[in-house]
Amino acid sequence: MALAEATARYRDQSRRVAVLKEEFAVAQDELVRKKSVSQNDFWLWENYKAGMTKRIEDAQLLLRQIGQEVVRCRENVVQRSKERKILEKLKENQATVYEHKQKQLEQKELDEITQLRRTRAMRDAVKQSTAEAAEAEKAKEQAAKKEAVEAGETSYADQVQVLKRRRQELDRQEADLKSLQANLEAKIAELKKLEVSVKKMLDEADVTKDKKVAHLVSVYANMKPQQAAQVLETLEDKLAVKILAGMNGRTAGKILSYAKAERAAVLSEKLTKLQIPFTE
Repeated sequence: MALAEATARYRDQSRRVAVLKEEFAVAQDELVRKKSVSQNDFWLWENYKAGMTKRIEDAQLLLRQIGQEVVRCRENVVQRSKERKILEKLKENQATVYEHKQKQLEQKELDEITQLRRTRAMRDAVKQSTAEAAEAEKAKEQAAKKEAVEAGETSYADQVQVLKRRRQELDRQEADLKSLQANLEAKIAELKKLEVSVKKMLDEADVTKDKKVAHLVSVYANMKPQQAAQVLETLEDKLAVKILAGMNGRTAGKILSYAKAERAAVLSEKLTKLQIPFTE
């Protein structure tokens, strides 16, 4: 019996090591695919890399220890103590990594939306300035005509010269307005591209979230029901419900059977309100 239990634990730990390596490889691929990497991103990556390397080394060390345990068939008390340590570490690391990545995605979305609003405000300001300049020039031209009419001593030739100068000034201002309009149209085109980019990033963020949840579903589904229940009891309700909803009904039911009665009741109720059936 003791040998069978130790062998099962060895298989579980082997899967955990594979999951950690896969998670590290995915993060590394995401960094490589980035078009540009800031100093802050590089610093975060180095810290993440060091942490993941330590976690993988620790997991592999634990795997070797459990392998030795299979040979020696240690007592059941020692086996349960090691399993609790593994569960606590897995629970803490998975929750921390997931929360950190979610916060990074949310901050990036907020920055893009802020930039979009600033560009729109600048476009509105240019439109208002152009309209005010046109109104001012129109009023100036009318005042000049009125002044020329009221000054009876002004000769016809002088009036012609005044009108020519006004026409030249109007032509110059018209050219300036056309230039402003061209700049405005260019900014509008840039704004539309930015809107498309933001929408694409938001869609990609949703896909990334779905993939991460699916990854967690696979991890918890491959754990022992009692172990999975212990970890799920420490997660937020929203994340726990998503993980359970992604499993088949039999697996989710086994996990809930090991959860505390109050916690199981809350999760079951929220699964019902979610109106998402268990996968078959």
